[in-house]
Amino acid sequence: MECNIGETDKKARIALGIILAAIGLATNTWWVTVLALAPLATVVISFCPVYALIGIDTCGHKKK
Repeated sequence: MECNIGETDKKARIALGIILAAIGLATNTWWVTVLALAPLATVVISFCPVYALIGIDTCGHKKK
């Protein structure tokens, strides 16, 4: 897996994950809390499968 998530994108995903987790915990909604794991997991691995499918790359490196 090649990096396809840039620094700005990572920061946005971290913020989204934290917000979703907080909402899920505050409202006691387990599925929203679990949904928060998706953006946080993509930050950890620096790869978004959806971006790969549609050809988006915010990492900033040049493709060959």
